[in-house]
Amino acid sequence: MTFFQELLRLKWRLVTYIGLYGLMTSALTATAILSGNAMTALTHFHRTMFIEAALLLVMVTITQLALATLTNIDQFVLQRHLNNNIRRQLVANIAKMSYLTYHRRADAVYTSWLTNDMNTINQQGLRYFSYMIQAIWQVLLSAIVLVNYQISFLPTVTLAATALLIVPLLYRKRLARAAAEFSHQNERLNKKISDVLAGFDTLLMANRQTLLINRITHASDETGQANLHYMQFDMFTQFLINLVNLASQLALLIQAGLLAYQHQLAVGAVVTIYSLGGST
Repeated sequence: MTFFQELLRLKWRLVTYIGLYGLMTSALTATAILSGNAMTALTHFHRTMFIEAALLLVMVTITQLALATLTNIDQFVLQRHLNNNIRRQLVANIAKMSYLTYHRRADAVYTSWLTNDMNTINQQGLRYFSYMIQAIWQVLLSAIVLVNYQISFLPTVTLAATALLIVPLLYRKRLARAAAEFSHQNERLNKKISDVLAGFDTLLMANRQTLLINRITHASDETGQANLHYMQFDMFTQFLINLVNLASQLALLIQAGLLAYQHQLAVGAVVTIYSLGGST
């Protein structure tokens, strides 16, 4: 089963999680709108309108923080059930193995599957899935708000969103290979540790304790290199995404500034558009 298929098995828990992200992102979008409204009221010296916008901004910000907390808690609930399902499936598959098939691998390999691989799924799977869900909500809501301000933002938003989606896909296969190598290296580390510790008594009697230290240190270094290799790809991808995001944000800011200069857009809306561009 793929990671996404495992998530779909959780059904209503996944729906609840996505819904909470939608509410949190809606509150985040509302704070950007209210900030712009407060700025517009300030530029027109409308004291009452400014106070109302400021009070609403405080209320929505508190709501957004509460929803963010609930979303984080729900993520751990989702993670718990996801881990249980995957581990149950792994153990069920292991239980079906014959004696010879099982012993083709060391016990440490199966331990790595049930521990290190689960940690990788949580860190590089569920966390990035959460980023994706938030990004989808953010793009949709921001696009609606921006187009509502001025229809001319539609081409800019469409191009920016398309670019932000394409960049990660360019390096998807290389990232997958690096992640797989990291997983395999964790298996080798667990096997090496088990083998070395199993020979502890022999090494002690031979006064070769330094061999234990050297072998585990070497295996640890190889695992760290695999992790570094993965993170290099990941960070490079993030760098490209940030460059595209910055270019998109500046394009929206310049476009909004020109529209405000031509009196087709309120000054406070420029603040909102810049904020939405950054968060998206």
